[in-house]
Amino acid sequence: MATFIEKLIAFGSKLGAKVKPVLVFLLIFALGYGLKWILTVPPSPQATPQVTVQQAPAKKQLWTCSMHPEIRLPKPGLCPKCRMKLIPVNDQSSDEMAGMRQFVATENARALMDVETAMVERKFVTAQIRMVGKVEYDETRLAYLTAWVPGRLDRLYVDYTGVSVNKGDHMVYLYSPELLSA
Repeated sequence: MATFIEKLIAFGSKLGAKVKPVLVFLLIFALGYGLKWILTVPPSPQATPQVTVQQAPAKKQLWTCSMHPEIRLPKPGLCPKCRMKLIPVNDQSSDEMAGMRQFVATENARALMDVETAMVERKFVTAQIRMVGKVEYDETRLAYLTAWVPGRLDRLYVDYTGVSVNKGDHMVYLYSPELLSA
């Protein structure tokens, strides 16, 4: 068998040049697979006495994301949306009753947050806020009037800069009894 392999991969033979890379690849693959098997074999269980304790049926533990409370998973892990660690849901009954627009926190969490709350009520805003800004006039409500005849402008058809006006278009609707009588 060994002489056959030696003849097969003899130096300079055409068949050896084709077979040698395949054999090297298979050898590397086998070594890698063996290393993987050695490194991932679980440790042998030690001889410990098995103690069976009957416990009351535990509530089903749910895990949620602190950024996405709509995510509820049965096992700990990462949030599928933001990849943050999931946290356990403490009190399922209060969370089921609380909707998406309600906030429920434990006493410990409230103390850590140091947030003051108040009842929602409808009232006028009494705070004054100083702001910096730029005030511009509304061109549609600005008009310069130089009257040569007594009367009034009832409607302004060209009411801002840049409106295209063609020959024969109406620009204003003027009401003037003196102009009508002339």
